[in-house]
Amino acid sequence: MTVLFDAATGRLRLSADDWEALLSWSRDHSRQGEHLTRLREAGVIRGDWPHSSVMPALEAALDHITTLRVRQRLHDGRRINGTGLVARGAVAFLLDAPDDLRELLTVHPTMLTSALARVVALGPRDRGEIEDREAAADAETDLFGSDAGRRRAAADAIGGLPGVDGPWNYWSVHAHRQPDGLEEGLTVLDTPDQMWLVERTHEKLLLSPTDPTRVWRLLIRISSHAMELFR
Repeated sequence: MTVLFDAATGRLRLSADDWEALLSWSRDHSRQGEHLTRLREAGVIRGDWPHSSVMPALEAALDHITTLRVRQRLHDGRRINGTGLVARGAVAFLLDAPDDLRELLTVHPTMLTSALARVVALGPRDRGEIEDREAAADAETDLFGSDAGRRRAAADAIGGLPGVDGPWNYWSVHAHRQPDGLEEGLTVLDTPDQMWLVERTHEKLLLSPTDPTRVWRLLIRISSHAMELFR
C-alpha cells in the first residue's frame, strides 16, 4: 500500500492501517514496522517528529471529544464515507479516496460547517415539491439502492420521487460527543431536482422537501453540537 504525501500542500493519502500506525507512533515513538517505514519514506515522519502540516490532525485525533460520521451512497451503488475528529484546535477528516486509501484533511473548528458542506457537495438546488412522501421502513433498501428498476417501483409506490433515476446522493452526517454521549444527526436525499430531509423510525421512512439553506442551517446546528463543550 502506498503513502502519498505532498509536503508543500500537506495533502496526505494513506491506508487505514498506516493511519492507525501513525497514531500509535504519536503515542509511543519507539514503535517500528513496515507502516512506519512507508510513512518515513514519504516524509510524513521526520526523525522523531511528524511533518508540521500533519501535526494538527494528529493532535485532533489524540485529543478529540466529538466524532463525526459521514456516509454517502450514490445512485450507481458507490459509497463514500468519512470520519471527522473534532478537538479544540482542529478537526481532522479521514475521507474515502481511490485505491482503498483515505485522504486526511484538517480544518479549523470555525470552518467545520463549510467543510461538511464541501464533503457532501451541498450547493444550489430547486425546490419544486411541497408534499411529503412516506414509505415503510423496509423500502429504504429499494428506494436508495443501485437497482434502477426496484428504485423506480419503490418511488412509484409512494407517489413518485423526482430525480430517483439519478444522479443523486443519499447522505448523512452524525455527531457523537464522547463525554456525555449526546448525538445530533441529519439525513438527506440530494437530487438535481429536489432535496429531501429523511427521517427514519422502526416503522416508516418520511421524506420532506427541503432546500440547501435549511440543510446549511442544520449543518450549523450539528457543528455547534460538536463544539459545544469547548465553550
